[in-house]
Amino acid sequence: MSAGMRLREAKREDLPTIVRMLADDPLGQKRHRVEDPLPKDYYAAFDAIAASPSNALYVAEIDGAIVGTLQLTFIPGLDYLGAERMMIEAVRVARHRRNAGLGKAILAEENPQATAAALLAFFAQA
Repeated sequence: MSAGMRLREAKREDLPTIVRMLADDPLGQKRHRVEDPLPKDYYAAFDAIAASPSNALYVAEIDGAIVGTLQLTFIPGLDYLGAERMMIEAVRVARHRRNAGLGKAILAEENPQATAAALLAFFAQA
């Protein structure tokens, strides 16, 4: 783990920071709208994620500042004797913290939910 990094579940008030990170690359600039206030669609999506026992949205913090994010989705399956699979997506690191191994540290962070699930897919969208 990166020194001093803490992974925690995202809160609704984290959304502006999360959306800024999602939009902070050439592809994200095309898919996201960073506005004040944020479009209500982001809050509706957050509420759906938070209400679902199969989804989790996390932020990484260093010294109380959000420096990264990722979403986990747990998918039940019949294969492998009913093994649950985990999809990792929307992994982002704040621009000023990139190229220092923080993304790797976020993915490596122990998560009690993730330890029992098989990794199904890591989505890198173009």
